[in-house]
Amino acid sequence: MHCSITADIEERLPFHEHPPHELIVCGSDTGKLEINGKLNDYRVGRTFLIPTGVSHRIIGSPEDVARTQFICFDDGFASSLGIFSLKNYLDDKYLNHSVSSRFNQQRFRENATFARRLQNEIDSPSLFGDVMAKSILAQLLINHCRQATIPTLVKANNKAFEIERCCEAILQDPSQPITLESMAKKAGMSRSSFALQFKTVTGKSLIEYTNLIRLQQACQQLTSTNDSATNIAYDCGFGNLGHFYNSFKKQYDMTPVDYRRWALEQQSGKTQSPKSSTSLDQ
Repeated sequence: MHCSITADIEERLPFHEHPPHELIVCGSDTGKLEINGKLNDYRVGRTFLIPTGVSHRIIGSPEDVARTQFICFDDGFASSLGIFSLKNYLDDKYLNHSVSSRFNQQRFRENATFARRLQNEIDSPSLFGDVMAKSILAQLLINHCRQATIPTLVKANNKAFEIERCCEAILQDPSQPITLESMAKKAGMSRSSFALQFKTVTGKSLIEYTNLIRLQQACQQLTSTNDSATNIAYDCGFGNLGHFYNSFKKQYDMTPVDYRRWALEQQSGKTQSPKSSTSLDQ
C-alpha cells in the first residue's frame, strides 16, 4: 500500500495511469476529476475508485490538488478485505471508468476524518502504524463501496451472482444473524452447495468472511465512538465476547482496547507504544 499527498503541481495534471489501483479522497469543494472526457465534481470527503490502467487527471488549483489524497493499493490488499463487488470490479479488464461515491454528507465527513488519520499514520511512522494505516484504508474502501454503484459483473442466473448478493447483504448489515442455513436459503442453494460456492468465490468460509466484516466494523466504531468494546462487540454481531477478543487479537495483533488507545494517541500526536490489556472494556 502507498499513500501520498502531492503539492506544487500545475492546475491541470496530464492524463496518467499507473499499475496499482487508486482511491482518491477529495479534500476540497472545488476542482474536478476527469476520466475519459467526463468531469466529476470535487466535494470534501468524496471518493473515487480508479482501477489500474485507467487514464485520469485532476483539474483544479494547486490547493485543490494539495488537499487531495491519492491512495494506491494492489490486488492482494483488495482481495483481503472480502468485498466481493470490489474484487470483481478491479478484476474486470474491460471496464475503463471510475466509480464515484454518491453524495452523502455524513459519509463524506467520515471519509475526511479517515483520510486525515491515514495521512497522520503516513507522516509519522510508528509502532503498529502499518496495521493502523491498512485498517483505515479498509474503512475508506468499505465506505466507498457502500455509497458507490459498482457494476455487477456476473449474470443473474450465475451462482456466483447469488454469492455476491449474500456478500453485499453481510457488508450492509454485518450485525444481523448470519447462518449457513439463512444464507443458503437466500441464495437458493443447499447448505453444502452454498458452502462450496462461497469458498470458491470469496476464498473464505462464511464464518471467516462474516468475522472479517464484523471486525472491520468494530475497528470503525472503536475509533469513532466512545462505546465500550463490549457494546461494540454485540453491536457488530458478536454474541460471544471471548470469540470477539480472540478474533480481534488474531486479526490485528492487539486487543480492542489497545487498538482504541493507539488510535487516540495517534490522533493526539503521541507516539507511546500501546500496552497489552486483557480486558475488553476500559
